[in-house]
Amino acid sequence: MLNHVSLIPYRRNDREAFLSLFRNDANEMYYQPTLEIRGMARRFLEGSHEGYGKNWTDKNYLALLDRQVIGCGSIARRHSNGEISCYVHPDYRRRGYGSEILEELLRKGFSEMNLTELYSFCLPSSRQELEFLSRLGFTITAKDALMRLSIIKRTFSISAYTPAYVC
Repeated sequence: MLNHVSLIPYRRNDREAFLSLFRNDANEMYYQPTLEIRGMARRFLEGSHEGYGKNWTDKNYLALLDRQVIGCGSIARRHSNGEISCYVHPDYRRRGYGSEILEELLRKGFSEMNLTELYSFCLPSSRQELEFLSRLGFTITAKDALMRLSIIKRTFSISAYTPAYVC
């Protein structure tokens, strides 16, 4: 049976736990993050977008499985919309944990933060990422030729977040 992942708010003293997601057992950086993950990592390590006003805030989370950090996620509010990011350590991929993390982030974004739209950026060449987000209801809405990113979004759906669904 699949153990459930829990999301906890990221705090500054969680820095080493966060960085451990990108290191191997010899404590060497083994993963070169994509542009999107580098942006999320910067938000985790440097804090939210202070100075941009009250409509720009970030909510950063660590994903725990049996008290072990296996991933992270982020919702960056941009007025009534939000950018959503998720990362799962390679040892825990393809087990449903990424879907679980993203579904919880969607719930938090739509239900707790009252966002009307959540979007993500991903490389068009990243078929797995595009398929993963598509399975969770995201659709490609634009392609940014300059950055070679697909903008993929999901809008709020009342039926997906009925009171029975919301914890």
